[in-house]
Amino acid sequence: MRESEVVTVLGLVSVTAILIWIWLRDRRTREPGKRTAISGALGAINEVFHPEAAQASEILEVEQELPPDAPVPSDEYISQLALNRRKREQRLKSRHR
Repeated sequence: MRESEVVTVLGLVSVTAILIWIWLRDRRTREPGKRTAISGALGAINEVFHPEAAQASEILEVEQELPPDAPVPSDEYISQLALNRRKREQRLKSRHR
């Protein structure tokens, strides 16, 4: 093997060893629902080699942080409001007579 091949193989082995070490450490200390360091490391790799996946994960993260949409009033609710308004107007008219 040439010197450059040895350096390449050693670099790949060391990066793999570091990722395995991070994964093992995170697995022991991980709390449910929280992100881990390995997801951050893979996120950085995604930004370099697969930018679309990194953008998609950012969008998902922002969507999870947003508050839920306000409920939309249903037709039944709106008709009930209109009925209450008519009743109130009738009461006011009957008082003024």
